Amino acid sequence: MLDVFNPSLPNLVEEKQVSSLAAEPEFTMPDGRRVTRRATFRERDLMNQIIRVDLRHDIAHPDGRQESQVENLELRYLFRFEVEHLLARSGFEVESIYADYDKTPYGVKYPGELVLVARKV
Repeated sequence: MLDVFNPSLPNLVEEKQVSSLAAEPEFTMPDGRRVTRRATFRERDLMNQIIRVDLRHDIAHPDGRQESQVENLELRYLFRFEVEHLLARSGFEVESIYADYDKTPYGVKYPGELVLVARKV
């Protein structure tokens, strides 16, 4: 099983170099910290299929203390048929492709995930 993010074409081709995505829903850690995560695209390299992203975590501690952490990520993205090609070249046969772990068919959610189930031939 392989899970890669499915790139959002509007985010890749929009003229504005930096765009901030809506914050993801807040989640609570087992120790009581409440965390909100937001990604900001800093740069994209369309030729090499690389995006550079700042991933910001705003953390509210149970004692009321606030904290922010920022990670700078460089991610290479793949499109569906590239992943299928690479798997085939590595001796795998794709059995199923989904948009999430609930087995939603690929293409129903956009951008969704790119979850492939493959087996060695």
